Amino acid sequence: MRSRRIYILVILIFLALLSVRSCRKAASWLIEENLPPGADAIVLLMGSLPDRVLQSADLYMQDIVKHVLIVEPAIGAGKALEARGVPVIRESSQVCTALLALGVPEEALIVLPGDASSTQMEAMIVRDYLSGRPDMDSLIIVSSLFHTKRASLIFRSAFKNSPEPVYIFSSPSSYTDMAPDKWWKNREAVQRVLMEYIKIASFILFEKGALKQAA
Repeated sequence: MRSRRIYILVILIFLALLSVRSCRKAASWLIEENLPPGADAIVLLMGSLPDRVLQSADLYMQDIVKHVLIVEPAIGAGKALEARGVPVIRESSQVCTALLALGVPEEALIVLPGDASSTQMEAMIVRDYLSGRPDMDSLIIVSSLFHTKRASLIFRSAFKNSPEPVYIFSSPSSYTDMAPDKWWKNREAVQRVLMEYIKIASFILFEKGALKQAA
C-alpha cells in the first residue's frame, strides 16, 4: 500500500513539474488571501521570520485581532546545548522581542509550548489550545507568500472535526520579496514554488488523513 502511494506521489510530482514549468500562474495558485474585517487571533507561523513578524504587527495595529499565537518551534540539537548549560535563544523569543519593538503589547502575545517541526504540528498545537475556548473561533494564518495555500489546507484539515467550528483565514506577508507573476525568473522563487507543490501533494497523500484522525 505504501509503495503504491509513493508511486502515485512520484506521478503527481512529475505532472506538477510539467504544469508548473508551462503555467505562469502556478505561483499565484499557492497564494491564499482572505482577510476578514476582524478575527480573534493571528497564528504567526515559524519559518521566514522578518516578513511574517512585520505582517503580524501591521494586522495587529489595524485592530483586526486581539492576540498573536506563536508555537514554540523545535530546536533540534539546541536541547543538547541547553543540557550542557549553554543558553539557546529560541525563535519564539526573537519573534516576541520583535513584535514588542513594533508596538504589539505583551499581553497580546501567547506563546504555546511545544516542539513543532512542521506546519502540521503547529496546527495540532493550536487546535489543542483552542479546545474548550469558544471565545476564540476565528484565526488569521500569517505566513510567507507561497506558503499560505498549504498552511490554510493544513489548518482547515486540523479543525475539520472540531466540536465547535473554527474559521480559518489567511494573510500572506506583503514583505515577501518575490513577484508571483514573474516567479520563473527568480531561482529562489522557482525552488520555493516547486517545493510547495511537492509538499502539498505529500500532505494530501500522507498527512491529511492522520491529521483528521487525531482531531
